[in-house]
Amino acid sequence: MWSFVADIYRIEAALITNNSPYSEVRAVVDNKDDVTTPCSTVRAWTIGLFFSFFLAFVNQLFSVRQPIISIEANVAQLLAFPMGKAWERWVPDYRFKFFGHQHSLNPGPFNKKEHMLIAIMANTAKSLPYTQYIVWTQVLPQFFNQQYARSFGYQLMIGLSTNFIGYGLAGLTRRFIVYPAYCVWPASLVTIALNSALHRDDSANSVVRGPFNRTYGMTRYKFFLWAFGAMLVYFWFPNFIFEALTYFSWMTWIAPNNLHLEILTGFRNGLGVSRGVIHSNSTSKNLPRLTQGNSYSTPGPRSTGM
Repeated sequence: MWSFVADIYRIEAALITNNSPYSEVRAVVDNKDDVTTPCSTVRAWTIGLFFSFFLAFVNQLFSVRQPIISIEANVAQLLAFPMGKAWERWVPDYRFKFFGHQHSLNPGPFNKKEHMLIAIMANTAKSLPYTQYIVWTQVLPQFFNQQYARSFGYQLMIGLSTNFIGYGLAGLTRRFIVYPAYCVWPASLVTIALNSALHRDDSANSVVRGPFNRTYGMTRYKFFLWAFGAMLVYFWFPNFIFEALTYFSWMTWIAPNNLHLEILTGFRNGLGVSRGVIHSNSTSKNLPRLTQGNSYSTPGPRSTGM
């Protein structure tokens, strides 16, 4: 009895020391490092810098515009995989020396270390700086009208100073909230799980029968492409390309400048009664009915349909 309890404590101590005590973490995170796998390669830095510039540019540009468009780091992580595989196949193995170290344009198979470095770079660059609205508030004449905030040097220094505060605090506390094995960061765990799934050898997995007693040999990435295509047709196309499929306010097309017709039949800004019922998206269920009625009966500026 006591030997069994002692064995359990030894296993727990070994897990805490050499691995994570959580099974969810052990399933996707390796507890050892393969030092023979290259990480800081020309391929990783080129793809990582490309996605860093692209995500930072798009997110900053559209953060002060309507509609707001935001690209997350998982998009860069997914797109970096086929780009890395294409680089692995098509780019020649040209070697050169830089600061006394030999580098190669194609060091071999695109591995998960390079992929994770790209994901980290994209995740860091996609976040907008804390000072983005400070600069706008300083420059605009209706606020402080401080035109010196337009200079690139000022914006760069104030952006780096606030970010360095965060990195400095993270460095001071990493001994307590990063290094211990019992600390779990769920958001980072999702990124690591996706990275491990894309680079896992599917041939080593056991075959499991699926629906209709059939065996499916599809890889994870191929299954993702099929699911992505289905969601593209189901959600992205009707929601972004042709929103009239979702908000089909056909009656407002008869007289686009008629405010009262839009209030009654519009699906986006009106009651949406073109089908005989009040559309649920046009009203807020948290407001009293009198308030909702006043919001539609109050005269306002003219606007177009839908």
